[in-house]
Amino acid sequence: MLNVYQLSIFLAVAQCESFLAAGQKLHLTGPAVRNHIKGLEKQLDLVLFQRRGRRMEPTDAGRALVSAASQLVEMASRTEESIMRRRDPNAGRLIIGCGTAAGEQVLPKLLAAFKREYPSASLMVRQGDSVSILNGVREMEVDFALLGLRPKEKGLQSRKLLEDRMVLIVPPKHPWVRRGVVEPEDLRTATLIVRQDGSGINRAAEEVLEKRGIAWEDLRILMEVEGTGLVELAVGAGLGIALVPRLAARRFGTTVRAVELNGLSVNCEVHLVRNIHRAAGNLSLKFWEFIQQPEILAMIAGEVSQG
Repeated sequence: MLNVYQLSIFLAVAQCESFLAAGQKLHLTGPAVRNHIKGLEKQLDLVLFQRRGRRMEPTDAGRALVSAASQLVEMASRTEESIMRRRDPNAGRLIIGCGTAAGEQVLPKLLAAFKREYPSASLMVRQGDSVSILNGVREMEVDFALLGLRPKEKGLQSRKLLEDRMVLIVPPKHPWVRRGVVEPEDLRTATLIVRQDGSGINRAAEEVLEKRGIAWEDLRILMEVEGTGLVELAVGAGLGIALVPRLAARRFGTTVRAVELNGLSVNCEVHLVRNIHRAAGNLSLKFWEFIQQPEILAMIAGEVSQG
């Protein structure tokens, strides 16, 4: 009989295309993940992955298993939640996707406040770019998502949580630190670090820069990275400069310095999004009500206004 836990590991490898990355996601070692996959392959008498360079790609058999495994894992999870709710109406699991840099800064405090009110709730956070997280909402793979843009399509409901503005971060010894304020045209000669394609930050910056006659394609983009933390590390190492939400820049400490763009305001928003067609359990309804409480909205607003 197939093991649901083993199938969840299989799905993580299929998504990450790496034993090591899947292990980090599941808090397992790479060899432990590899052993689980070997055990599953032995049980099914099938090869599920093949190595292509550094990537582990699913074989035809592996791709066929992904859909069935997803349904089985989801069904097992929902069954477990149903049993838990019989003991505690507020028990269950929420999956929250985060596809925005500003959202990364407020989500931990938001979830901590929710957990204090509903201690039996189980919370899972999925991080990615805006496009992949939005797809997760569409496909009803996540309960809620924090996104930098408000989706306008039918079936998706959203609530604006905060609005922040972008600043440039540069290495501590960069010449722009003394200036404090730089002209938008200076970006033409700079080397940029950006979040991966699909980021709401990229789209917001692109729209504003184009109004000043600066095409995104003309900028010298050295690399795209996943996650604001990697942006900070790359800038701190002197690889380039980056646009990030002011909320994030304030928490980077001394590894980077923030400078302003003269006469250019790039705003970023954070919206909480849900799919109204996804069956809403008691915990999902509680969370939607929770984030609309005045004291919670005030807490989020306070995070942005500090400093």
